[in-house]
This record gives sequence, C-alpha cells and structure tokens, in this order.
Amino acid sequence: MDTLKACLLAEQQARALGDRRQAVRLSGEFHVLLAELSGSSLLLRLVKELTPLTCLAILTFETPTKSACPHDEHAQLLACIEVGDIAAAKECMEQHLLHIEHAMNLDDIQGQEVDLAAILLGTESTKLS
Repeated sequence: MDTLKACLLAEQQARALGDRRQAVRLSGEFHVLLAELSGSSLLLRLVKELTPLTCLAILTFETPTKSACPHDEHAQLLACIEVGDIAAAKECMEQHLLHIEHAMNLDDIQGQEVDLAAILLGTESTKLS
C-alpha cells in the first residue's frame, strides 16, 4: 500500500508541475500497482500489457478540455481500498474508466498520421500531424 501511496503522491506532484507525460506515466503505474494488489496474475499481466498502450492513447487523443484521469479519482479509489469498501472501490474504478473513455477525442482521426516521437518525447505541442 505504501508503494501505491508513493506513486499517487508522485503523480500529483507531476500534475502540479504541469508535467503531463510524467503524470500519465505515473497514472499507468498506479493502475499496474492496483493490479498487483489484486493478487491475480492474469489481471496483472493484462494491465501490464495494456498500460503502455493506454498511456500512449491518452497522450495522443486526450481532449484538451478534459483530463483522462481527473486529479482526485486515484485518491478516492485508494481511500475506498484503505477502508475496505469494495463496492465503493468498484464503483470508483468503473467511473474512472468511463472518464478515461470520455476524455478521448477519437472523432475524425482516420487517415491522420501520429508523430509518436513528438508525443512520447514532448518535442511538439501538437498531438496529431
């Protein structure tokens, strides 16, 4: 649990500093740590495989006016886990995943090229080229 809390604190600090790439990376790490806590090797493997793709999708397609991981959702989820409220934790996670889905701007992207180096390294402010 301490590792999860440390990850959450680092993510919050990255957000406060405006380091979007670091915040998204740490957000992904938070999800992997949650999967580890579940004790399910299958869930952990799936989350580890999906997290890099999800982080890349967020960095590429996140709507500028919406955050895929609102700043307080990970803290709310952690609070539910700490008190052992499984029903509330499940509801928090479902809402969190919906927010991520709704923060994606996937309209009209067919045929557009994506500069992955720019997205991953932050060399350009535009997401789509």
